[in-house]
Amino acid sequence: MPVLTRLLVSIATVTLIACGAANQPLTTEPPCPADLSARVDQPALTLRVGDSARLVATAYRCLGTVPVAATWQWSVLDTSIVRVDAAAGWVVARREGETQVVARGAGAISVSTTARVTVRR
Repeated sequence: MPVLTRLLVSIATVTLIACGAANQPLTTEPPCPADLSARVDQPALTLRVGDSARLVATAYRCLGTVPVAATWQWSVLDTSIVRVDAAAGWVVARREGETQVVARGAGAISVSTTARVTVRR
């Protein structure tokens, strides 16, 4: 090995040891908090009676910057105003009014998000 290469490797090794990183794997991802958050694609949705739309929720970590795979369980606060498919997030408007549709993460994803749904004639 050439002398210059050995010198550079030695400097890099000393730097890693001095910084306390000798026994830690090198990574290209910056560290981030272990937080979880969620957002729904349409936080405010307006439908007419009989219309339908699909809501899509996404879970994030790293202060909302890195998407995380998640399965969602959908529910609605007032089933007389809208009906929601519990697995797919499809919302069907039943009568005039306003309610909230809630997406809760299933399994290890313990986070939820809501959409305000307004139904007009």
